Amino acid sequence: MRTYAKSRFERCVQVLRWLNEEFDLFEDGSLRFEFVDMIQATPEGKDALEGCVFEHRGKLVLQISARNCRTTSHALDVLIHEAAHIALWSTGRGLLHGDEFWRTYGRMADAYDHHGCQDSKTYYVD
Repeated sequence: MRTYAKSRFERCVQVLRWLNEEFDLFEDGSLRFEFVDMIQATPEGKDALEGCVFEHRGKLVLQISARNCRTTSHALDVLIHEAAHIALWSTGRGLLHGDEFWRTYGRMADAYDHHGCQDSKTYYVD
């Protein structure tokens, strides 16, 4: 198995695997990760999204927009943001951006900055 990420998608896969181990976000097989060209605007009229999480057929789906996240660092920031939504999903507060969300996001971002950036590079990409 290869641990050297060759693309934004593969680097996101590594960080997502690290986040799951570090924060116990989801069980194996319960999340699908997709790097899509573009995520359409929301019904509320927001511009095209950078990332989103939703449920489909009993699984969570995490999508990152390749068009709106052109750099690896931007894609990783969006991934951590969406991972915070996943962490709160089972509580029914996964779609909200309240204090609990920002504390969760902050813990994840701090852990990534502290040791996760290096630790996640040991996770396989294929």
